[in-house]
Amino acid sequence: MPDVVVDLSSLRELDEYSMPGEPSLVVEIVGAYLEESEVDSKNLREAAEAGDWKRLANSAHRLKGSSANVGVKTVVELCAALEKDAKHGPVPQANVRVNDILDALAASCVILERERAAAENR
Repeated sequence: MPDVVVDLSSLRELDEYSMPGEPSLVVEIVGAYLEESEVDSKNLREAAEAGDWKRLANSAHRLKGSSANVGVKTVVELCAALEKDAKHGPVPQANVRVNDILDALAASCVILERERAAAENR
């Protein structure tokens, strides 16, 4: 698995738009991402196991987009490559590649959880 890169600058900029007394936008966005990524992870795994390349491409595309929104660059790169390959048919070592994505996602989620906790305390 490549080094995990998460660019938190966009999330931190969003904190400036949070209204006093209201929940932080970072808390809400990261929370939504964490929930959605669980569904996306399941879909990726199931599609790879079933050899459903169209579903795999669609699932990788969805996770790529949501990951880009929160700065999870490594997941974006891995999903983009998987999406491209899955659009063209059978993906060699699809399960291995999905596991790499899920490992990078798990490591990224730890970083995002820390950022969410920090935003809750601001």
